[in-house]
Amino acid sequence: MRVTGPLQNGFRESENRETILAVKGLYKAETRLKPAFMPDFSYFCAMQTKPQIDYDEDVLVLEETIDVRDLIVYNDDVNTFEHVIKTLIDVCGHEPEQAEQCTLLIHYRGQCTVKHGGFDELAGMCTAIHDRGISADVL
Repeated sequence: MRVTGPLQNGFRESENRETILAVKGLYKAETRLKPAFMPDFSYFCAMQTKPQIDYDEDVLVLEETIDVRDLIVYNDDVNTFEHVIKTLIDVCGHEPEQAEQCTLLIHYRGQCTVKHGGFDELAGMCTAIHDRGISADVL
């Protein structure tokens, strides 16, 4: 459809006789006219409004459950702060600040949980702490 005439009542006239008559209100066309300022949104009609979900095949997931335990170090009157701090850094892999904070908690509260993990991992650490003369348990 070619646009040939000026705007009339918000619509452009065309060479098509039905369109001209429809603009003037003398003829009812089956299709609605759109104003000249309105863009063409006909490409939206082809879009699907329902989201499509692709389902993958079922996958078997193997999970290993670990019973999480705590390594607790207890206070005593024999070991110095420096010895306990060095032990926590060497055995548990703590940073110096973390080891110092744990040592203060051990001193003032009487005990501190210094590590979480599986029993096998913590049992070795507990033995190494015992070898250095510090009391500890895995709970």
